[in-house]
Amino acid sequence: MKETTEDVPMEITVHEGQWIASIEQLMETAAKDDIFLLPSIIHLHAFEEVNKEFFPDKTFRAKLNF
Repeated sequence: MKETTEDVPMEITVHEGQWIASIEQLMETAAKDDIFLLPSIIHLHAFEEVNKEFFPDKTFRAKLNF
């Protein structure tokens, strides 16, 4: 089976100055299973809270990127 771009998760970089509003905007346009590259543990907490509160039906992955 041939992979399409829809099958490959995109890596989305979150920068140090980006917080809840920015993460929410990125999640709005992100596809299922996209990977968020986060600059700190506190960003991971913000990511989890935004995902749980605003996008409970969307599944994203997160990686610390520092």
